[in-house]
Amino acid sequence: MIALRASSLNGAIIYIRLIGQVFLIVNIVLLVIAFLSLHITIGNYKESLAYEVEEIKEHMED
Repeated sequence: MIALRASSLNGAIIYIRLIGQVFLIVNIVLLVIAFLSLHITIGNYKESLAYEVEEIKEHMED
């Protein structure tokens, strides 16, 4: 909408480039957050696999 209000074609191009740069920055930030979340999840998964699980069976009599 802002680019449509520009008085010249050059002004519209500048606004469109600015909007593209803002979207690029937002996408990079979201991508970094997604990778950090994935890294933390994988780290927690590896940590949970480090424990040995011992199964205890109870004898049930009918």
